Amino acid sequence: MGNTSSYAEIISTEVLSLIICLILLAGSSLENRKKSKRTQWFNLLILTDIAGCFSDAVSWILDGRPECNVILIITTLISMIMTMMAAGVFFSYFYAYLSENNKISNVPVVIGWVTVAVGIAATVVSSAAGRLFTFQNGCYAEGDLYQVYVIANMGYMVIEVVIITAYGKLLTAYEKLAAYSYMMIPMLVAAAGLFWEKCEYTYPAITVSLLILYIIIQSDRMKRLEKEGIIASYQATHDGLTGLLNRSAYQDCLEAMKKEKEEKNGIIFGDVNGLKYVNDTLGHEAGDLLLIRYKDLLTGFFSEKEIYRLSGDEFLCIVENTSEETFWRRVSELKKALDRETPPLACIGAAFGFSSEADNLVEKAENEMYEEKKIVHARYPQTRRS
Repeated sequence: MGNTSSYAEIISTEVLSLIICLILLAGSSLENRKKSKRTQWFNLLILTDIAGCFSDAVSWILDGRPECNVILIITTLISMIMTMMAAGVFFSYFYAYLSENNKISNVPVVIGWVTVAVGIAATVVSSAAGRLFTFQNGCYAEGDLYQVYVIANMGYMVIEVVIITAYGKLLTAYEKLAAYSYMMIPMLVAAAGLFWEKCEYTYPAITVSLLILYIIIQSDRMKRLEKEGIIASYQATHDGLTGLLNRSAYQDCLEAMKKEKEEKNGIIFGDVNGLKYVNDTLGHEAGDLLLIRYKDLLTGFFSEKEIYRLSGDEFLCIVENTSEETFWRRVSELKKALDRETPPLACIGAAFGFSSEADNLVEKAENEMYEEKKIVHARYPQTRRS
């Protein structure tokens, strides 16, 4: 340390780095509350930088105070160890990131951690022997092995670059850029420190690299996974053909209705006529178009949030918290629209009552629909299922 550069300048950049790291940690934690392995390693990467940056800042603040020799030795040693830990944690983060969508070997990670462990052990031993650094009257002085320590850290970064290159086919161009940036920015700063004594910004460089990594990879992947989760949730509750709510969503709605005992709701149970006949004679594509035609008809009278496709040709509408007069008027208008075709596009049955009677209302509407089906089947034999 010594007089390599302005203390105020170095300390201020490290304080700024700490603030950025805390913001990153908060953002990472809030965006992905499920805490995937990748996110856990990324958060640990941030914590490693925080520990190293804080220790380094304390060393600079106390530099030149003989009474603080013990604290200076401890904080300087922690700061040096954290640069090596950052390399190992990155190995694990990178592996966890790639493992989410690919089956890859963890051998490079194991090898990487072994080299990190050896480096940390060597750092502790050489520091204890006073060959890595010393404090004379509270002032920092590099030992004869300090340059070896710097080169070793650069070596870890080279290993990381090799690993990134080896798995390059699994990464997008932006992901490669972020991963290489995490390696190259600190490595260039460390290399500059070998020739320019005033370059003491290793941890701020790591922080900049973390910020790039977060913006390009970590945050983007979180958003992607969140989007995939939303899509999966949608697919679990919606019918693939019509886009209407499915039976699973209907069951949830029915259970919720039963809890609202005082509300009055209307139920319409509908069954498309002649679907099997159309499938057998014109093909399933024509059958799908028939179902979509009925869906389009229903959405002219009801919101898509009120319509459920229960099975192949069965649809059900739940009109919640409505007046009886309004409900039966909509049912009458729907029947008139259905009767414009010969045979009718679908048969329906309807019931109205309290939410607590939801199961009975559905059964009543279904039975009424089947009675209408019998009449239509008698008049139009082609609408029968068999």
